[in-house]
Amino acid sequence: MIRQKTSQVKYFSVEECPKCGYKIKREFKEGDYVLKQSGLCPRDNTPMIISMIYAEEQKTK
Repeated sequence: MIRQKTSQVKYFSVEECPKCGYKIKREFKEGDYVLKQSGLCPRDNTPMIISMIYAEEQKTK
């Protein structure tokens, strides 16, 4: 018997502070879209903006 590798896709959002450039990657939440304000920057309390949404392939055995 030969086992085939399967993969799943996981989605992520990148939040970025437009003032200082701080970035954080987190799991995608329903309702996310690019340029949406999402929380405050931990460095300078400026509203963070979602700058990117992308998918990563998660390989499983």
